[in-house]
Amino acid sequence: MAEGVDDWTCVFVSSLRADLTSILNETSDEATRLPPTTDLDEYISQPFPLNLTLLTQEDRKLLDDTGVEVWNACNLEFVKPERINKAENLRDMCKVIVIAFLLLECAIEDGVQSPDYIRLFDVGLKSAGRVIEIEMGHPDLAIKVFERLAGHDARISQIGSEELWKDPTEQLSKPSANPIPLSIQENPQWRAKAVHILCWIGIAKKNRCDSSAIEWLQRCYDIISMAEQDGFSEASKALRQSVLHELIRAKLELQKLTAEDSECIRNLLNDLQEDYGSEPSTWYLAFEVFHALGPYIVNGSVLCDNQLQSLIDKVEIESNFNSILHCIHKFWHWEPVLAYRIFQRLITEKIKYIKSDPSLLEKAILIYLRLCTFDSNSAEGLSQASMLLMLLYLDGPRTVEHGPDASHAARVIFLSKANICYGAKDFTFAFEWCKLTQHPAFMGLMKEDEAIIRRKIMFYALHLDNAVPLDFIDELAESNESFIYSHFMVYQYALKHDNLGLVKQSLKKIVRGTPLDFSIVYACIAYAESCEKTSMLCITFGELLDEYQKTMREAPLLK
Repeated sequence: MAEGVDDWTCVFVSSLRADLTSILNETSDEATRLPPTTDLDEYISQPFPLNLTLLTQEDRKLLDDTGVEVWNACNLEFVKPERINKAENLRDMCKVIVIAFLLLECAIEDGVQSPDYIRLFDVGLKSAGRVIEIEMGHPDLAIKVFERLAGHDARISQIGSEELWKDPTEQLSKPSANPIPLSIQENPQWRAKAVHILCWIGIAKKNRCDSSAIEWLQRCYDIISMAEQDGFSEASKALRQSVLHELIRAKLELQKLTAEDSECIRNLLNDLQEDYGSEPSTWYLAFEVFHALGPYIVNGSVLCDNQLQSLIDKVEIESNFNSILHCIHKFWHWEPVLAYRIFQRLITEKIKYIKSDPSLLEKAILIYLRLCTFDSNSAEGLSQASMLLMLLYLDGPRTVEHGPDASHAARVIFLSKANICYGAKDFTFAFEWCKLTQHPAFMGLMKEDEAIIRRKIMFYALHLDNAVPLDFIDELAESNESFIYSHFMVYQYALKHDNLGLVKQSLKKIVRGTPLDFSIVYACIAYAESCEKTSMLCITFGELLDEYQKTMREAPLLK
């Protein structure tokens, strides 16, 4: 126990030590020593150093009185406001209450069926429940209590009982093995409490990624299944759904799946669907199961696709928006083409008609487009992005026009992808992704921003081996009429692809745009020299000199 704990716990440990010492002197040799006063873990981790066969009735009564007093006092301390928010104190008191149970255990005369024995099981279950309630992530103390109860069950030998709890995987494979002591199973109240505790332990271990959670949850489900045949309480039946959910998820997450596991999990899912098939949580879990088991079952991807389609048709889209997108995203990692189709249907047939929250449509579209840019198959991602935008555009008004932010965000997504492609020297896709920013489904841009994007498109076009359609280049040039560097890029493109007409057109616009600044014209000449295509400039510059020789002071230099 850590230093600095409260006085109440220190007083308890001192009192406990005094009582045990008086008994120890009568039942043990001088070499036996109690643990240090402040070390609660030592009292729990090993049996008390008492020779139980030498205990007198007075000794047992002292142990029993001490255990009862400590157990009651500890439970009163749990509910005090000053304890509730002090995690360290609560953990120490969890240890104390388990020690109280161990004292009661020592006080019982072995092999005697008595009210004290019945009380031991009742106190043990309540102690385990209290510990689990406070320390959900650390069920070891509760497991300790269960192990001690199993060792005292009158109908299971001590050796067999201990082995059952030490190696649950091996023992559960035996038809005669029982997951908890029979004394608990045959008492409805104890059984209901045990089911909750087993469930809590399983969940706690699952949250810690402990694969033994599967055995604990399986025990819990087995108890519920057996008890239902005898008429289990309605409250415990309600727990069955939660246990099935946790057990299926534990099997999916904490073990390496095999064909045999696949059959077992599907059987559990069938049990869940049979009784809780109308619950949305069951629909989501069914998708998770088919998604995880896809490689192990015939037509796994088709079954997963059908389950996801069914899920979208059944649930209320607005309140389940994030959950549905999570499922689609998981499916996309496995079968992107099928996931795109489902996502398109979700957007065009469902989300588009939600009037209460129009922003959902923009969010869905942007997430879809983002997935397209993440696709390792660039051609597929580009095709799917273009397809969705065309569907939206043909279906009515500009769907991405609910606000300029959505159009701007979509363009940023495409420009980022284009930049990544350019860095990877994938110039064709850099050009295509950048060109997609001009799709008519998007809201229009300010003139300056439009010019910047079009120059970006021209920049990527300059790196293409094949020429793009001339009308597209003309459109880019016309839209950037007042930006001289845009015409310079058109000139570079025309020179690269030996388009003399476009070379003349762009040079004329450059000269007209800079009548007193010939630095850009010199740049045109230098670029032609670097491409070894200066011959294409002779006729063009001759025409320019004839037209502008009266107004251009640099005409002699050009000549």
